[in-house]
Amino acid sequence: MIDIIEHLNKIGVEIERPSQAEFSEPTMPKNAYNVVKQYQKSIDFDLSIQFKPQYATGLEGNSKKLPLEYLWGIDEGSLNIEEANDELKCLEADSSLYSIGLCYGSNHICISNEHPGVYLYTNGIAEPLFKLFDSIDDFFKSLEVEEDDPINDPRLDNVKVNLRF
Repeated sequence: MIDIIEHLNKIGVEIERPSQAEFSEPTMPKNAYNVVKQYQKSIDFDLSIQFKPQYATGLEGNSKKLPLEYLWGIDEGSLNIEEANDELKCLEADSSLYSIGLCYGSNHICISNEHPGVYLYTNGIAEPLFKLFDSIDDFFKSLEVEEDDPINDPRLDNVKVNLRF
């Protein structure tokens, strides 16, 4: 499995590696545990992190990318992974799905206990589940910092001004 902390640091997300595991017995599915044990604490991205899905969902827009807002952790609070998954159950998502993060629009980034890959669970549409990637490694490798679009307005040009006082 990819070293998640190393990859996040490489793209500019400042996160420290936990010195020791804060939980030893998985209280979640093994595949989710293998992800969350690497960073443990919730990550609220200060930078605009995005990813280009391996499989398009139709929700990407012109950029063909989706923004990632959070990765759930084991720490207490609103970004706790257990609380996020209680919310997912309330949305009547398939019981095999387990949320590891949140994408724009309160859509859950999930892994499945039954099928490999990473999925997007959306709320409020007829077909709420989209496969994004074949593997969790593919998902994390795709994360990048959103680049600001350069301003390309011909009205904004260099102006030479000679001021005399």
